[in-house]
Amino acid sequence: ALFLSKTVTVPIQALAEATGEISRGNFEHRVRVQAQDELGVLVNSFNLMAAQLGESRRQVEASTHNLQRALEEIERRRLLMTTLLENVPTGVLMLDPESHIAQSNPAVAKIFGANARSARTLADLAGEEAAWRMMRLAHRSRRIGAISEELEIGTGGRLLHAAVTVSSLGPPRAERGFVVVIDDLTELLRAQKAAAWQEVAQRIAHEIKNPLTPVQLSAERLKRRFGREITSDPDTFGQCADTIIRHVGDIGRMVDEFSAFARMP
Repeated sequence: ALFLSKTVTVPIQALAEATGEISRGNFEHRVRVQAQDELGVLVNSFNLMAAQLGESRRQVEASTHNLQRALEEIERRRLLMTTLLENVPTGVLMLDPESHIAQSNPAVAKIFGANARSARTLADLAGEEAAWRMMRLAHRSRRIGAISEELEIGTGGRLLHAAVTVSSLGPPRAERGFVVVIDDLTELLRAQKAAAWQEVAQRIAHEIKNPLTPVQLSAERLKRRFGREITSDPDTFGQCADTIIRHVGDIGRMVDEFSAFARMP
C-alpha cells in the first residue's frame, strides 16, 4: 500500500513543485519523476506545456525588444523631422480636408507674421483668394501628386511672392489632408531685380564712358593746337577748353562710381 501510494503522491508532489516554479517564471523547470498510466501522460503534458510556455516567452521577449527598437527608431525620426521643420526657412503647413491648420513650423510665423500663430484656417493665414487657390492646388494634387505654383499673397501690409507646393497625405480617397510647403521668393525676386539693374548700370556706364576719353583728348588737343594762334579772344577759348576737360573728368569719375556701385554684392 505504501509503494502504491508513492507512485501517486510523488508525481503529484513533483507536479505541484513544478507548478510553483512555473508561476515564479522559471519556464525551464521540468518534472523528472517517472510516472505510469494517466499520471505519466499528465507529467509529459506538463513538461510539454512548460516548454511551449518558455518558447512563447522567448518569442514575446524578442517581439518586445524589436518593438522597443522600432519605437526608438520612430522617436529618432520624429525628433529629426521636428528639428528639420523647426530650422528650415521654408514654411510647412499640415491641413485637414476642410483647410483647417493642424500643424505648422516656426518658419510660417516668420513668413506671414506674428498673426500666423493664431490662424486656424488657411483663409485666416493667407486670405480668401490665396486660400482658394491653394485648395484648388490641393484637390489637383490628389489626382496628379505634388503640384507647385507661384502665388502673390497680401499679408501683414506687404505683398508676398511665394512658391507654393501642395501634396496630398495618403491615397486619393483617403481624405487625410494635405501638406503645403511655402517658399518666400520676395527677397529672391528683389535680388534678381537688383542684379538686372546692376547689369543695366554697367552697360550704361560703359556706353557713357566710351565717348568721354576721345572728347577729353580732343579738347586738350584743340587747346594745345590753337590756344596760341587765336588772338581775338584767347581767354574764352582756353576757358571753354578747360571747362570741357574739367566736366569730362567729373562725368568720368561719376561713371566710375556708378560702375563700382553696380559691382556691389
